[in-house]
Amino acid sequence: MFTNLSCKTLDDYLVSLRNSDILLYGAGAFGGELCDVLKKHSILPVAFLDKNKTGTKLSVPIFHPKEYKNKDSLVVIAIVLNKSDRIELIKYLNSLGYNNILDGQIIRAHYVQFESGKTYCPNEASLPLAYLADEESVITYKTNVLAHLNRNYDNCVQTDEKFQYFVNIEGNNRFSNFVDCGAYIGDTYLEAKKAGVVIDNYYAFEPMLNNFEKLRENLKDINCYAYNYAVSDSKKTLCFQDMLGSSHSCENGGVLVSAINLDNILSDKKIDFIKMDIEGEELGALIGAQKIIKTQKPNLAICLYHYINHFWEIPNLIHSWNLGYKLYVRTHSGACMETVLYAIKEEK
Repeated sequence: MFTNLSCKTLDDYLVSLRNSDILLYGAGAFGGELCDVLKKHSILPVAFLDKNKTGTKLSVPIFHPKEYKNKDSLVVIAIVLNKSDRIELIKYLNSLGYNNILDGQIIRAHYVQFESGKTYCPNEASLPLAYLADEESVITYKTNVLAHLNRNYDNCVQTDEKFQYFVNIEGNNRFSNFVDCGAYIGDTYLEAKKAGVVIDNYYAFEPMLNNFEKLRENLKDINCYAYNYAVSDSKKTLCFQDMLGSSHSCENGGVLVSAINLDNILSDKKIDFIKMDIEGEELGALIGAQKIIKTQKPNLAICLYHYINHFWEIPNLIHSWNLGYKLYVRTHSGACMETVLYAIKEEK
C-alpha cells in the first residue's frame, strides 16, 4: 500500500508555475508567506487579489478581484479555508471570470518533510489504522499519508466539519481550563465562540512577540493567561524562523525564543483541553505534558501535518499511554494541511 517518498521537491513542483501570471488571493499572513516562498524560487506574483485591502504588500500591488483585468491568470488561493468556504470562494471567482485556480495549500504541502533523522517509509503495521475511532478517520489518514509519500495531492480528503479543534465534543461544550499551544493572535478562542464552546480560563502560549502582543489585545476582555513562550519537552531555548503565520523552530532560525513544558508551568491546574498547533514541536510538547495528560486525561487536539512522520508517531505515542481515548483524524483544509488528531475522553 505504501510507497517510498517521491523525490519531487518544492522546486520541482514550482517549475510548472514559472511561466504563469500568478495572482495570490488573500493578502494576509498566508498570502505573504506564499509570496515570500515564490520569490525565493524566482517566481514573482503579479498581484494580490483581496476584497478588503488596498495598497501594496511585499512590492506586489493589491487589487479587488472585480478590478483586475486579466482573468486568464492563475489564481492561487492564499487563505486557509474549510471545505464549504473554499467551494464558495471558487464559485465567486468563477462568476468573475477566473477559471484557472490552484489551492495554495498544495504549494505548502510540498514543503512538509520528514523530521530530521527520521526519513523512513512506514510499514502498515506501524500505522494507527486499527485503533482510529471511525471510518472518516481511516479514510482521511490513508489518503493523507499516501499523498505525502507520493507527492500527489489531487484526491486529498477534507472534512465537512466546520470548526477546527472542536470536533466530537458533543455534550461537553464547556471547559474550565483550556490550554492553547500556538495561540497566534487568539484565533482559536474566536473559533471556540463560533462553535458555542464556553471557556472559563484560557492559557495561551505564543512565542513570537508581534503575535503575542496582538493576542493580549484581542483577548483582553476574557480570563486569559498569556505566556510569551514556545512549548516543548523541557525548558530550553529554540531557534525560530519567522514566517508570518507559520513561524517554526529550525536549526538555522534567526530568532531565539524561550520554551517551557506544560508539566512544569501548569502542574497545579486541572486541565480539561489541550490544543497544539506548534509547527513541528508537537511530539516534544506531548512528552513535556505527559504527567498532566496521564493524570487528568484532558481532551486533546494535536496537529499532525507539520512533519510526515508525525502522522504515525503522535497517535502511536498517545495510544501507548493506554488512557482510553477515542482517536479521530480530521483534515480541515486542502492538500493534507490542517490535519488534526483528536483524542476525546469518553464521558462516564
